[in-house]
This record gives sequence, structure tokens and C-alpha cells, in this order.
Amino acid sequence: MEDGHPFLTKELDALRQQQRRVLRTVPEWVIDRVAIPYEPVESSSAGDRAYAELELRKLAQDAIVEQQELLASFDRGTTDEMLAAAISNLIQKAPRGLFDALQPLSDDAYDRRKASAVRNMEGDQTAPLTRLLALLIWADALAGDYRDPRLKASPT
Repeated sequence: MEDGHPFLTKELDALRQQQRRVLRTVPEWVIDRVAIPYEPVESSSAGDRAYAELELRKLAQDAIVEQQELLASFDRGTTDEMLAAAISNLIQKAPRGLFDALQPLSDDAYDRRKASAVRNMEGDQTAPLTRLLALLIWADALAGDYRDPRLKASPT
């Protein structure tokens, strides 16, 4: 955010934060299947990029509303996956004498992960989700301050 700037605003910062969380909850197999490369944008002024980014994010917000049910299932699955991995890691580092007492936490977390994981999509979900991911990835490319680590740079 820049004071007095017409596009680099708190609204844009809030959209970035919310939409980057949406992108992060999309499973990696979906990111790989869609395969939209991250292309940094180096031309045009920062103000022009911010204006274009804001417009892309507004379009993405509409797409998020349309894909709300699928995105909610992604969010649950990703949250459960991260929790299971964190608990497993922490249990491995716990003193040996605590393993038996803590292991049920890991088992429960993995059961939750297994139950909530989205393993496939309906054919009619692919095109709208691809459009949404393109908007989110392109908006981040225009911002230039963040790249989801799962995204590949385009081959040059």
C-alpha cells in the first residue's frame, strides 16, 4: 500500500491476502494439471501493473464466488493435510516415552486428511477453475512480490 496512490490500496492488499490463501489451498495435483506458468511482468509502470492487478483480482473474486463449493473442499483437504504433516513431524521430535500417548493424534489427523482429500474433479469444473487459477497467478505476477512455490516458471 502507498499513501495517496489510486491503486496500491488497502483494498488491494486485502484481496491479495485472501486470494493467495485460496490459491494455496488448491491441491498440487490440480496446479500441475492446469500448468499455468508464472511469468513475472517487468514492463509498464508500477501504477499500471497495480491497476491491471486490481481488475484481475476483481474478476477472480467473482470466479471464487462461482467456485465456492469446490474451493471449500480444497480448503478442508489442504488444511487437514498440513495439520497431519505438522503433527507427524512434531511427534517424531517428541521424547520416545511420549510416542504411545501422542500417536493417536497422528492417526486422527491422517484419518481426517484421508476423508477430506479431493482426488478428482468433475469435467465441468475444470474450465472455470482453470480461468480462476489463471486470474490468480497473473495477478500475483503483476504484483511481483509473491509467487506460490508450487508454480513453475514458464520455459524460456
